[in-house]
Amino acid sequence: MNMRRLAALLAMVLFALAAAPATAGTVYVTLAMNATIGGEAYETVLTVTNPSEEDKSFTSNFILGATDGADREEGEEYPETTIPAGSTRILTGLIPEGSTGLLEITGDPELLIRATLQRDRGSAPGAEVPVVTSDNVVPALTDVYLKGIRKDGNRTSGLGIANLSNESINCRIDAETAAGGVLTNTRPVSLQPLSMLYTSDFLAWIGNQSGADVIAVVRCSGESFPFAHVLNRQSGAVAAIDPATSLDSRLIPPGVQLPCPPGAVCFERQGIFHEPSGSNPAFKTNIPLEPGVTYRSIRVQLTFRHGGWFGPLQDGIHNFFWIFDRDWAGTYGYMNARGPNRNIVTMLTKAGLSGTDTSRPKVNFGLSPGSTYVVDYLYDLNSGNIEGTVSTPNGTVVARLFDVTRASAIGRSGALTLWVGNPDERSKGAFEVPSLGWDYSNLRIEVSP
Repeated sequence: MNMRRLAALLAMVLFALAAAPATAGTVYVTLAMNATIGGEAYETVLTVTNPSEEDKSFTSNFILGATDGADREEGEEYPETTIPAGSTRILTGLIPEGSTGLLEITGDPELLIRATLQRDRGSAPGAEVPVVTSDNVVPALTDVYLKGIRKDGNRTSGLGIANLSNESINCRIDAETAAGGVLTNTRPVSLQPLSMLYTSDFLAWIGNQSGADVIAVVRCSGESFPFAHVLNRQSGAVAAIDPATSLDSRLIPPGVQLPCPPGAVCFERQGIFHEPSGSNPAFKTNIPLEPGVTYRSIRVQLTFRHGGWFGPLQDGIHNFFWIFDRDWAGTYGYMNARGPNRNIVTMLTKAGLSGTDTSRPKVNFGLSPGSTYVVDYLYDLNSGNIEGTVSTPNGTVVARLFDVTRASAIGRSGALTLWVGNPDERSKGAFEVPSLGWDYSNLRIEVSP
C-alpha cells in the first residue's frame, strides 16, 4: 500500500472516530443511481427506520462508479442525516443527478436501512437494491450465480459488481443458458478499491442482443457483491435478481436437530427450557470440553419471551445469558437488559482483562413486555471480534453490539458454565433481578476449535 493511500485510510478512521458514534457501523448500497436508462429516469431511494427512543444519525458518502473509493482527501466530511426517535424517513437526493455508483452509509447500528431502485420516485414498482454488510459480503474466490437474466422487446437486464475491499480486485464473468450451454467466453474485469462496475444491458455487453433465463457466474479475487436486475422499459418496473441460495442453512424443520460442526462441542435445548419462578429463578448447567483441544469461538443462541419487568426494581439487570470459565474473571459473554428509566441492552466480557476491568458496550433500546426476542452472540478469537444481536422472530435487529476479544484461549479449565436468568438477589440489594414470568427456549451453544 502506497503512503498516499495509507494516509487517506488513516484520515478516514480519524474522521469516523470524530464524526460518528463510537459504535458506528458501515454498510454499502450497491446500486446508488440517479440516472436515465433507455429514456427513463431511475433513482435509488433509501428508507431508514430508527426503532430506538433517541434520535440517531448517519453520514452518507457517494462513490462514483469505477473510481477509487478508498482514495480520499484528509479531513473530508460527509453529509449527516438525523432520524428522529421512533420514526421512519424515505430519503431521496443522496445521489448526484446523472450518476451511478456506491453509497457508503455510516452511523448508529440501531438504524435499519432499506434501499429500492424506482422509476420517477415510485411511479412504477421498484426493486430491492442489496445493502451489503459484514454478514452478507461475498468472500474472495466464491462463485455467485445470478439467475433469470433476460433481454427481449420490453426488458433488459443490468448487472453490477461492487468491490467492498480497500484494494483492487480481479473478477471473471461467465454467462450460460439454463440448460448449461455457454453463451460467451470468460470475461475478465478489474475493479479499483471500493468501486462498482455496472452495465445496464448485460447481454449486449457480452455480445448477445437477446436471451432468456441466462445465468451469470461471477467470481472475484477479493470481497465483493455481484447483483443483477431486470428493467421493463414499457412499464418502468424493476425486478431484482438475488444471488442463488445454497442449502448451507442453519434453519431446521420441526423435530430435526442441527448437526454439530466437526470438532465442536454443542449443547442444545429445544422448546422452552427455563421458566423463572420464585423457587427456580435461574437455569445453570456445565458444558464439558474435550481435553487437549484448543477452542477459539463460542456461539450462544436462544429465544426468550419478555414476561414483564421485575416489579420491585424494573430497571434492574434482567439476564439473557452468562457464559464463563470457572468464575466472573472468566466471563466470555453476558447479555442483559434494563427496563424503564434505563431502557438499555448491554453486552459484557471480562476474560483477558485484569483487576476489576470489564468491557460493556451498550445500546439504547427498550424491550417490550409480552414480545419475543432472539439472541445471537458470537465470541470469536479467530477474527478478534465479538458481536451480540437481539432480533424479533422475523429477523429485524433491534439491538446490535460490537466488541473485541481479549482472552488468549477458551475453556482452560476444561468446561464452561452457562447461566440463564438471575437468582433472586433482592435481599442482597444487588442490581441483578430475577426475570419472573419470562420463558427461555431454543438454546444452542457451539464451542468450536
